[in-house]
Amino acid sequence: MTVHATTIHSTMTRARTPATERVWLLVVCAAAALVYGNGLGRLPLWRDEVASVDIAARPVPRILAALGRIDVVHGLYYLLLHAVLQVDGSEVAVRMPSLAGAVAAVGLAAELARRVLGVVPATVAAAVMIANPLLSFYAREARPYALGVMLVCAAAFVLLGTTWRWRGPLFVVFAVLTTYMHLFDALALAGLASGLLPADRPHPRAVLVGAGGYAVAVAPLVVAAVAQAGQVSWVQRPTGDDIRFLVADLAGSTYGEWAAAVLLAGAVAALALRRRWDGDGALFTTSLLAAVAGPAVLLTVSWLGHPLYVERYVLAAMPMLALALGAAVRLLPATVWVAGIALAVALTGLPAAWTGPASKSEDLRAAAAYLDGAAVAGDCIAYDPSWARLGLEYYLRSPGPRDVALDPGPEGHDPVGLFPAERPEADVVAILRGCPRVWVAGYPGPVGRWRPRPEVTGAALAAVRPGFVASAPMGFGDFTLTLWTSDPRPAAVITTGATTTGATTTAAPAAAAAPTVEPAAAASSGGGVPAWVWVAVGARRDRRDGGGRAPAVPPALNITRALDITPAAGNSGAPPGDP
Repeated sequence: MTVHATTIHSTMTRARTPATERVWLLVVCAAAALVYGNGLGRLPLWRDEVASVDIAARPVPRILAALGRIDVVHGLYYLLLHAVLQVDGSEVAVRMPSLAGAVAAVGLAAELARRVLGVVPATVAAAVMIANPLLSFYAREARPYALGVMLVCAAAFVLLGTTWRWRGPLFVVFAVLTTYMHLFDALALAGLASGLLPADRPHPRAVLVGAGGYAVAVAPLVVAAVAQAGQVSWVQRPTGDDIRFLVADLAGSTYGEWAAAVLLAGAVAALALRRRWDGDGALFTTSLLAAVAGPAVLLTVSWLGHPLYVERYVLAAMPMLALALGAAVRLLPATVWVAGIALAVALTGLPAAWTGPASKSEDLRAAAAYLDGAAVAGDCIAYDPSWARLGLEYYLRSPGPRDVALDPGPEGHDPVGLFPAERPEADVVAILRGCPRVWVAGYPGPVGRWRPRPEVTGAALAAVRPGFVASAPMGFGDFTLTLWTSDPRPAAVITTGATTTGATTTAAPAAAAAPTVEPAAAASSGGGVPAWVWVAVGARRDRRDGGGRAPAVPPALNITRALDITPAAGNSGAPPGDP
C-alpha cells in the first residue's frame, strides 16, 4: 500500500477486506491466544488476584459499597469479574477476561496497522506485541491491566483506523470505558488525540463537546480516586534505571530495546528529510506520542510530586510503541529487509512470553495444601499481617484451623472493605493462650511491612510469644507458615529466643534456617528452552530483591523484575488489590 495522502484516514478504502487478509488476522489472533494462553492455570493466584476474586465474588451492592473505600479505579473490572464468577470461579476462568482482552488488543492493533500501513509492517507490530513478556504476563493475571490495553487499542482503532462519521463520539465512549478500567490508561488516549488533531483538523465545536462529555463522565471516578490516594502510598520514587528498564520491557528484550531505538531514530530522520507529514508519518508521530505520554507524565509527577510510576500502570504504552515501530518500518528505505530484521529481533522475547514467569511472589496453593495436611483438630491460625488471610483462605479447605482474630459478627464475614473486622487485642490474646498449637501465617519480609490499619494480631502474638516454642518456618515464596506449640513449663523460665532448664540453655529453633517451598512450577521454569535464549531475552535478576530471599530460578531465567512483582528494598510492599 503506497501512501501519498496528507492524513491517516485518506490512506484507507471502503472496500471489503480481502479473504487472504482476513485469514492473516485470524492467524495473528490465534498466535496471540496460543502464546498468552499457555499455562493459564499453571501458577496459583497470588495476593492481588485473590483480592480481585474476593471483592468480585460479593453481591453487587456489597461490591459498590466496597468501592466507596478501596479500589474504585477497578470498579468496572470487578463488576465484569463478578459476572464471570457466576459461571465458574476456577483459576483459568477468572483469568480468562484478561486473556481475551490481550488477544483482542493484538487483533485490533494488527488490523489498524494493516489498514494504514499494509500487511508487512502490521506483522512486525503484531509480533512485537505477541512476543512481549510483559503483556504475556498480564494476559494471565486476574487484574484489569490487559483489558485496559484492549480498550486503548479499540479507541485507537476507532480514531485512526476508520472513516466512520460517528467515530468521534465512539472514541469518547471508549475513552470513558478505558478510564474506568484503568485510570492511567487515559494518558495514552490523550496522546492519541493530541497527535491526530493537527492532521485531522476536526471542527473545534466537536472537540469541545467531546472533551466536555468525557470530563463530565470521568469526574466522579477522578474525585473518588483522589480520596483513595493512600492506596498508592507504597509506590517508591523512580530512579534513572526505571526508564531503561521500561524501554526494554516494552520492546520485549534487551535486543528489542536497541532495535527499537534504531528504528525510531531512523524514522525520525526519514521524516525530517522528506519534510512531509503524510499517512505514515502521521501514524508514526501519533503512536509514538501516545506511547510516551503515560510514562512521561507519571515519571515527571513521581519525580516532582507524589510517586505514582509503576511499570504495569503504563502497560498501554506497549501497543502504541508497536504501532510506531510498524510505521517506522514503512518510513525507512528497503522496507522488506528492515521488516525482516525487526521481526527477528521482536521474536527474541517469544520464549519468555511463551513460558511466562517461573513463579509469582508466593505459592498460596502449596501453602494451603501443606496446612491442610499438617493441621490437626484444635489448631488455631493467626495472620501477621492481618491481610495475609485474604490469599490463604481462598485455597484453604473449610473449616481449617480456627482464626483467632476474625470477628464473628456480620461484618467479619461480609466486610465492607477489603479487610474483615477483627476482635479486640485482649480477646485475641485470651484465645491464643487457650490454643495448644498456633499456625502463624504471613509475610515476614518487606511485603509484610505494609500496615493499612492497626495490627491487632501482631501485638497479640508478641504478648503471648514467651509461652510458645516456634518451629522453623516453612517458606512458600514470600509467604511463610510457622507452627507455635504451647510450652507446658512455667512462663518464668522461658525467654524469647532461648529456653532455660536448670543450668542448661538451649537455643530455640532458628527462623533464619527456614526451609523454602518455591512457588509452583519453578522446577520447570526453563520450559525446555536453552539457557542462551533466556540470556538473549535480556532477563535480569530483580534489582528490587534488596538482599531478601534468593530468586526461585537462576538469575538468567528470572523475569520477575520486568513484571514488577517483587517489592523494593525497604519498600512497604504492594498491598493486595493495589491499583
